Amino acid sequence: MSLRVAIVGYGAVADVHADQLRTHGEAEVVAVYGPSRAEAERFAVRHHVNAAADSLEEALSLADAAIICSPSSLHFEQATACLNSGCHTLVELPAAVNVAQIDLLAQLAERRNRRLSCAHTSRFLVPFQK
Repeated sequence: MSLRVAIVGYGAVADVHADQLRTHGEAEVVAVYGPSRAEAERFAVRHHVNAAADSLEEALSLADAAIICSPSSLHFEQATACLNSGCHTLVELPAAVNVAQIDLLAQLAERRNRRLSCAHTSRFLVPFQK
């Protein structure tokens, strides 16, 4: 059984994660969520994802793990929701706006016995911009 992954966001960084998981991973992207249903559906079609979810909660209910690729201002709130739902969580940097929020995420991950990791953003590197 492969790891079921929800992707939160559908921009360029989400494209990189979805492509890498499809071609190199032992995980399956099972859902995508973002504020525009139409954009989420386009992402789902482009990346062969079965579900374009109407809510973050719906996307997380289908997954074992989540990758947060949304705008930075949403990372802390969405990482908190992911961990509370029981999903292992990978957050594009920055994960939060201050150390106190980072500490809260780390404590929540420990309490929920879930892995919390941060991805070094690559959006400024030429290969990812293309």
